[in-house]
Amino acid sequence: MSENLYDQPVKRRVRDQILAHAVRSLTVEREQAPLVTEEAFMRTLDYACRLVKQVTGQDIEEVVKPFVDEYWLPIYLSRVSSRSPTDLQVLMLSGPNPLNDIIALSELGVPPHNVWAVEADRDEYLKAVQSLGESRLPIRLYCGSLQEFFAVVPQQFDIIYFDGCGPLLGGKPQTLPVLRELFINQRLAPTSALITNFCAANMEGNASRKWAKRMMTWYAARYEEPHDFSDLVAERAESHRMSNDNENPYLEHVESHLADYYSDFVSRFIIEFASHLLPWWRVLALQGAKKEFFARPENLLAAVEASVRTPEKINPGKLLDGFGHVMLSPESYPYVWSTRIAEELLEPGDPFRDLLTKEAIHRAKLGDAIKVVSLVRKFFESNVEWGQHNKDACSEDFARVLSEFAWFDSEGQPWHRMFCDDPMPNLITDLCFGQAGYPYHANAERQLRLSYTAKDTPMLSDVFIFDQARYLYDLVPSPSLLGKELPFPIQIVLRVCMDTVRRHAHVNCPQLFWGCALAGFGEEGFSVHDWPERTLIT
Repeated sequence: MSENLYDQPVKRRVRDQILAHAVRSLTVEREQAPLVTEEAFMRTLDYACRLVKQVTGQDIEEVVKPFVDEYWLPIYLSRVSSRSPTDLQVLMLSGPNPLNDIIALSELGVPPHNVWAVEADRDEYLKAVQSLGESRLPIRLYCGSLQEFFAVVPQQFDIIYFDGCGPLLGGKPQTLPVLRELFINQRLAPTSALITNFCAANMEGNASRKWAKRMMTWYAARYEEPHDFSDLVAERAESHRMSNDNENPYLEHVESHLADYYSDFVSRFIIEFASHLLPWWRVLALQGAKKEFFARPENLLAAVEASVRTPEKINPGKLLDGFGHVMLSPESYPYVWSTRIAEELLEPGDPFRDLLTKEAIHRAKLGDAIKVVSLVRKFFESNVEWGQHNKDACSEDFARVLSEFAWFDSEGQPWHRMFCDDPMPNLITDLCFGQAGYPYHANAERQLRLSYTAKDTPMLSDVFIFDQARYLYDLVPSPSLLGKELPFPIQIVLRVCMDTVRRHAHVNCPQLFWGCALAGFGEEGFSVHDWPERTLIT
């Protein structure tokens, strides 16, 4: 991006807004940055205590309150401790003139010596050296790949400003590997801001069809879509098998609304990758965790193959006959379907296909992690004959935990059906995988989504406020220590935290802690949080 383009008025307005939002969210408004705020926790806990007392006459507050005050609250406050602008560590792409961003950060109270600026292009780097040399500011400027920087330099940053300029998928330099390394190597602090800036998908000529296929790979098996499509999810998910693209109504629908699909994808993919896919991937790559959670390799492979079985010939009149049970319900296994569609629909070498099907951490492929974790998370389906594969994918010990563990309101417990949702085994899997996988969850209320035009190029900017929620995951015993139940004060704290986290994930990461609600979403004070529409900056 040229210096003139980078410093045009609309770009300056966007830069000032996104940097101010990130700094403010992590400092003066930091108490609102965690998904579980102290206020939301106490309100939800009070609701649970009042409901139990109303229905049963028992005053559980006497048991719970001392645990919260003496144990959980100190842990919470230590995990989300306060920050001032002078505490914030920032990493950004340099470009030829990084002074624009550095001055904006300085005006917000972030000192220049807290900033790392990275530039891969040697000529641009030399221009930056000249610019910074004249300013005499103590900036750390690195000439090299940002992807490599994240892989090697062992620092965590409160704010990472990834002004990728190109699209999220494809383009040069590629942006997807940078995000992958950022999250794999935990380069964001536990409470942090990620700012991204990507150009729109190339919608001209044959490129629009290529981009539509990528978006179809992600959305075909989902309920969540920026534009409704009338066909059943199962039918549009299977539509990728059509040999003639021009006779594929769903692909044509996506292509005709490509800008909206891509705008939604930029936000949704980053959130779900950080919150779901990367933690699952990390758990499969950890050999000890792999043995603890999953069946032996040969049994695990057999369970996966049986669950995704497809017939050699499709009978148009009986579309679903002969399919493994995962293939029968795409909306229940959207990531498995995305992986399968990527293999069959996208061209070899496509960055999205490679991420889902080829890329590995310690020889563990993301696509394999998706398949095995998706089965284990739906352990409750093993209660029926066609869902035996879900249980077969688990280690014997973890299957026992998922079968026997009882929440205070599980089926068979005295308080069953007292609260909104019946807790299912997926809550335990999400807690265990979150403990070992270190997810970053996005705060939906603090999300900022902007769009603008840089010269003739539409651009999409996002500010994600991430929270690793260790005040939740660090309370969970390892699976071998879980047993059949947990002390009630720990249970209620976990459930209150999950309820609050889920209200941020309900729209932008809908599988997380599915079915954990204590209060109904329609009850006063207990709505779900949605991310905002993109604001056009002119």
